[in-house]
Amino acid sequence: MDKLTNPAARRYLRQVRRLLPCAGKLKDEITAPLVQSVSDFLEEAPQADAEALRTRFGAPEVIAASCLENTDTGAVLKQLQWKRRVLAIVAAAAALLLISWGVFLTICHIQLRHTVLEGYTVTEGPVVIEVIENIDASDSLIP
Repeated sequence: MDKLTNPAARRYLRQVRRLLPCAGKLKDEITAPLVQSVSDFLEEAPQADAEALRTRFGAPEVIAASCLENTDTGAVLKQLQWKRRVLAIVAAAAALLLISWGVFLTICHIQLRHTVLEGYTVTEGPVVIEVIENIDASDSLIP
């Protein structure tokens, strides 16, 4: 597929490869005959466009389905199981990371509250302190 210079052919083969539910090496094995057929067709018609490729070979969806029919089902299923395992591991790691971040933020919040309030927690509403002005020496509270 790398040696094809026709952009329509590269795009067509990319669409077929994208529709296959397996990894790269298996996709290469599955699409090798199609790549060869497209190369042979392009030798006869080097300026072929996307419509000419669809007319000659069919829609990418149909080609991908026929390629899968001719492939070992066990190999495709093994690839799909591997993808599911990797996806499950990534999802579990993301969930663990989010939970860890939440715990970290909670601990930071608790420590900040403890530092700012010096260990005290305010459970009531605001406390109003009355300010007394003009205190004379005779009004002293200390006897």
